[in-house]
Amino acid sequence: MPSFMYLRREGRMIEALRLFREIKNATPNFVTYTTLIDEYCRVNDIDEALRLLEVMEAHGLYPTVGTYNSILRKLYEEGRIRDANKLLNEMNERKIEPDNVTCNTLINAYCKIGDLLSALKVKSKMVDAGLKLDKFTYKALIHGFCKIQEMDSAKELLFSMLEAGFSPS
Repeated sequence: MPSFMYLRREGRMIEALRLFREIKNATPNFVTYTTLIDEYCRVNDIDEALRLLEVMEAHGLYPTVGTYNSILRKLYEEGRIRDANKLLNEMNERKIEPDNVTCNTLINAYCKIGDLLSALKVKSKMVDAGLKLDKFTYKALIHGFCKIQEMDSAKELLFSMLEAGFSPS
C-alpha cells in the first residue's frame, strides 16, 4: 500500500486523504496535519480544513503562520471575511505574528472588494512591523487603485515599485 506522502508527491491527494481517513491507529504529526489542511484548502474544502485545524489543536499540535495563511487565503477567496477575521484574532491571541504572505493576503482581499483604506492600513502595519513590501504587495495595491479608478495613486505606487527594484508583470 502506498504511503500518504508518496501519494501526495504524486499528486494523488484524493487517495492520500482517503488513506488518512482509513488509518485508525495512526498518530498524525504536525507535518501531516499541515499538509492535509493545505490540501483541503487547495481542493476547496475549507470547512474540512477548519475542522482539521481544531483536531490538530486538540492533539496538542499548534498551527504556525503558514498553516493560518493557507486557511486565510481560501476564506478570503470564498468571501468568508467574518471567518477570516476570527482566525486573524485567534492568531493575535496566540501571539503568532503575521508575515508577508498574511499581509499580502489581507491587502489583496481588501483591494478586491474596493476597500483601499483597509488595504493601506495593513500596508502601514506591515512596514511598522519591519516587513518589506514585495512585488505582491505592490501588485495588489496597484490593481486595487485601478479598480476604484484612482489612477494617480496607482501610478505613484508603480513608481515606488520600480524604485524598490521590482518590475511590473
